[in-house]
Amino acid sequence: MALLNDVRIRWVALALLLLAALVACGSTPPPKELRDARAAYERAQQGAAAKLAPAELDTAKQALERAEEAFGEEPEEQRTLDLAYIAERRAMLAEARADVRHADRIRSGAEKTYKNATEEELAKAREELKSGKKELAAERRARQEAERRARLAMESLAKVAA
Repeated sequence: MALLNDVRIRWVALALLLLAALVACGSTPPPKELRDARAAYERAQQGAAAKLAPAELDTAKQALERAEEAFGEEPEEQRTLDLAYIAERRAMLAEARADVRHADRIRSGAEKTYKNATEEELAKAREELKSGKKELAAERRARQEAERRARLAMESLAKVAA
């Protein structure tokens, strides 16, 4: 009788082992959409989105978690594919927002540089104009003095000639 129970236990254990193997082999691999969503989120997480678009990255993470849950519950349902597609797009949006914010920072820096350069050039031009006005005033005084001397010389010459 003990031998019979021992054989039964072995058969039950073997049946459970085979059942576990069938369940493991029969598990559905993740669909392409879910794999793409995982990859997109990973790229966004490793890129600039982690620093420049953390809110959007968190939204992408939540969308991916919903897709993973749907896959765990209903691996072959359309809802799983739809949620995976949404998760991928959210990750791509996080990357795009990070790229826009990075470009805005570059543009802002370029504008500051341009503004500073323009103000420096304007100040330099004003100095040159001021200097030019001083030179012009000095030349005007020199011309007036030369005209006065010429007039005096002509008057003196006219007196001598008379």
